[in-house]
Amino acid sequence: MSSVTKAAEANPYNDKMLHYVSQFISVERFNKPLFISLPIIFNIKLVIRV
Repeated sequence: MSSVTKAAEANPYNDKMLHYVSQFISVERFNKPLFISLPIIFNIKLVIRV
């Protein structure tokens, strides 16, 4: 969890990513599989944006 937070802080220019990360960190407490799929979701979003 802390590594994800540090990664988000390393990219302060992307406020939306930080927002999503904080949401997923909250969800992770109740749903581990969803949190594990976080990198996949970000990869899909990045592909769609580019």
